[in-house]
Amino acid sequence: MTETELTDLKDRLNSVSDRLNLLITQEEAYLHALGLGVQTFIKIDNESGSKVRLGYSKLNGAWKIVLREYENEIQYEDRPLDRVARGIRFHIAKRLPELRAAVIQNAKELADKIEKFLIETENTSEEVKDESDAEIRRIL
Repeated sequence: MTETELTDLKDRLNSVSDRLNLLITQEEAYLHALGLGVQTFIKIDNESGSKVRLGYSKLNGAWKIVLREYENEIQYEDRPLDRVARGIRFHIAKRLPELRAAVIQNAKELADKIEKFLIETENTSEEVKDESDAEIRRIL
């Protein structure tokens, strides 16, 4: 390859990498705009056998799309997706629609669980109040 061809290749690779980063940034902005604030991770298969998950999580106080890596079942690093090697970014970015769907599903499930808990708690509180009122009337 000539020096000119290498320069063209470098420029092309940098250009498509910038576009890929823009895609990641736009997806992050979309998830942030949803305002759901629900940490979510999906499993990613990788060739090395280590465990990796793509997620939406708070990192240094800001919600980010992150790559979470595990070693021997112990989480050891969350890295912003836009900061991992471009080859990894490319393979992982294909899973962004799945992450978006998982965030929305997790938010729905969490809302359902919280709502069920509150209904059960309110019912229990009402029963305790009724029992207390009955006990007070009996004493008086």
